[in-house]
Amino acid sequence: MFTFLMLIITGPLAILFFVWGYQLRRGKWLKSLAGNNFNEFSKEKAEKLGKSSGILLYLSGLFCISLGFVSFLGRNYRQFILFIIGIITILSLFLVINSLSDWIKND
Repeated sequence: MFTFLMLIITGPLAILFFVWGYQLRRGKWLKSLAGNNFNEFSKEKAEKLGKSSGILLYLSGLFCISLGFVSFLGRNYRQFILFIIGIITILSLFLVINSLSDWIKND
């Protein structure tokens, strides 16, 4: 029961993250970025932020998918999935730190 509940919760959330990330990487839906509700950013800056935010949303989608499938797998594969979740977390932290350092340098 718990495994299906996890998939019901994380599946649509992962799809939402992938679609949102794809649209941000294309340069669409840029008003959904925090601080850009009324086009405060220039188009170039918003597109650059959209590309990096899109990557983070892709990683969040992968995180949701792996979290949903952890309960389906046996003990041998759980360690592998947890390893993948760790790599995704480290990549996300790297991207956040990189974005923050760019923001500090430019502002």
